Amino acid sequence: MACRIKHLAAGARGLLSSKSLLSPRPYSLQKMAHSTSAGGDWSASQYLKFEDERTRPARDLLSRVALQNPKNIVDLGCGPGNSTAILQERYPAAQIVGIDSSPNMIKKARSTLPERQFTVQGLQSYSPSETVDLFYSNALFQWIKGDERFEIMKRLIRSQESGGTFAFQVPYNLSEPSHVLMRETANKGPWASALSDVDRDEIQSPQEIYDNLKPLCSDVQIFKTDYFHPLADHQAVIEWVKDQEAYLAVYLESLEKAYPKFSMNRRIPKDLKELQSMKVIWNQTVLIIFLVNDIASFRKELRSDCLHNFIPVAYSASRNLQSAIHDAVDLIQKSVKTFDRAAEDLQANAKARGYTEDDVGWFIQLCRY
Repeated sequence: MACRIKHLAAGARGLLSSKSLLSPRPYSLQKMAHSTSAGGDWSASQYLKFEDERTRPARDLLSRVALQNPKNIVDLGCGPGNSTAILQERYPAAQIVGIDSSPNMIKKARSTLPERQFTVQGLQSYSPSETVDLFYSNALFQWIKGDERFEIMKRLIRSQESGGTFAFQVPYNLSEPSHVLMRETANKGPWASALSDVDRDEIQSPQEIYDNLKPLCSDVQIFKTDYFHPLADHQAVIEWVKDQEAYLAVYLESLEKAYPKFSMNRRIPKDLKELQSMKVIWNQTVLIIFLVNDIASFRKELRSDCLHNFIPVAYSASRNLQSAIHDAVDLIQKSVKTFDRAAEDLQANAKARGYTEDDVGWFIQLCRY
């Protein structure tokens, strides 16, 4: 099967800055819940599961940049450093700095490119310390509020000297099934009110982009690219768009505020709360609940009130409902086994640290039933 990712792109030759290029890269729900601009943390390992596919638009964007020997380059929203790496490949002699508000992404970028400078920094508060020849951004501005995007772009462009370049790209695929289903799920589930402010603003039209950049630039180029990524199966589509940990982090934070007297964070010892087995138990519990709901929500036709959207995606791919349900049941069975192993590991860790069985047993039973 093929997953289509649409990319809108534009370029501008500057009066204050030489060029501004716009093009998008693939994105996922994790970024919808925890955006780089908002300062939330992301999973670098999840993002890099499709590193080649996610980096391809970044390479295409850079191919539109005509600068020959820029001295100072800033990679805005550098993520795990995959976009910084292609900048380094083309401009090895340049001073390249990467900024991103995700500590996890910056940690990965620093380990991948230790010779480069990376900083945890949100875009709204960012101000360059020296003149930048090339601002480069691979899929960041879609996470900025719509009424703030051009304000930030113009501020950065004005900081450049004539002949500089401002290159950026954003995704343009909110109408694709993977993202339509995500929004429908968020809007119709029991958490709808909690997620009402999570969605991102639409990208402005090419005409709006042109009208806003042209007064500062001598040339504006706008282009759109569709990428068709062959994926192994429907599960791969889920892997592309998911970030369960980020979603759960938002959900748990909301629970903490809603139920302070019964907060899990207050009852579970702090050193146990951070164990991987604790996270696995919770993640598998949520996954099983979602899959059971998916199965219960299906009869003879595709339904839009599924929580996890495993079956809708599987059914859309194969058009075989029984096969999709069978896959979901199989995944539930695997999740139960993963849950049991994690529960045993958690109990063993608790005992080794001097805790009683009840210190974690209540949590395991709560999730199990």
